[in-house]
Amino acid sequence: MRKRLPPLFALQVFEAAARHGKFNLAAQELKLTQSVVSRQIKQLEDWSGLCLFSRHGPRVELTKEGQDLLGRLNAPLNALHAAVYSNAEVEQKTLQINTLASAALTLLLPQLEEFRLAHPDIRTSIQADYALTSLPPQLATVAIRFTSRPDPTLQSHLLFTDRFVVVGTAELVKKLGKNPAKWPASQLLRHTNMDWSAWTSSQDLATQLEVDGLEFNDAAILLDAAKRGLGIGISRLSVAWESLERGELVLASNHVCISPLNFYLMYRYDCAENPAIRAFAEWVIEATKIWENRLRKYDRKSTKKSTKNSLKN
Repeated sequence: MRKRLPPLFALQVFEAAARHGKFNLAAQELKLTQSVVSRQIKQLEDWSGLCLFSRHGPRVELTKEGQDLLGRLNAPLNALHAAVYSNAEVEQKTLQINTLASAALTLLLPQLEEFRLAHPDIRTSIQADYALTSLPPQLATVAIRFTSRPDPTLQSHLLFTDRFVVVGTAELVKKLGKNPAKWPASQLLRHTNMDWSAWTSSQDLATQLEVDGLEFNDAAILLDAAKRGLGIGISRLSVAWESLERGELVLASNHVCISPLNFYLMYRYDCAENPAIRAFAEWVIEATKIWENRLRKYDRKSTKKSTKNSLKN
């Protein structure tokens, strides 16, 4: 005789809470209240006799028992979803790409028409998303992230290694000069999540730079500020490349350093065989190879000392 199963609703709530790491985010996804999520998790823990989460204020963390249960549930829940909803095939052919706005502008949009022409049956949605959250199981979703290490819970592919440069208009660079020691702090543009330390520490500077210019949380907006002459700013070379090629910006210093962060494609392990994800992964891995060749031409401008000994990490 088969053992009695726990309520399916409780399992679905558990999967969402485990994926997000927060009960309130699971509640938002499932259109429930947080208290309902908490009760369902408590019901499942009581039924199984296991402690599935350790609580740390508003954030929760899976226990070993919770991780084991989540691993066993992913495939069955996906199969149930496909069996219940008649539009499952449509969802398989809809691809959501989560990435930074700057990455979408520079890496995807210039070549995305090639993917659309090769796969006209795949509906593509690009979502600018700064927070790295776990990906939902039902919708075919991939993420392109700029990070030092990929999420170990997701399948990942290294796309390419970027470089850091400092750029500005030719007029402003001529005015300020190419000696970083003489750059006024108020003219150095700041990125909220990417400081100047990798670029400065990879060369021999007599004094540490003081950076106190305008601050932005988006690399594309920072670059636009540089093009408007509002200061010189540190940038990923992939973001600045087109503006440098067009002469809209110039290197404020000849020093180019290897970024300590890389671009990765990531998606859920249990979605690896989804046709839309598989097609996009094959395409984007080939499409981004062009960036290594583009960026490598600037390496000759770099000093010998680098933030990395090699492109591998």
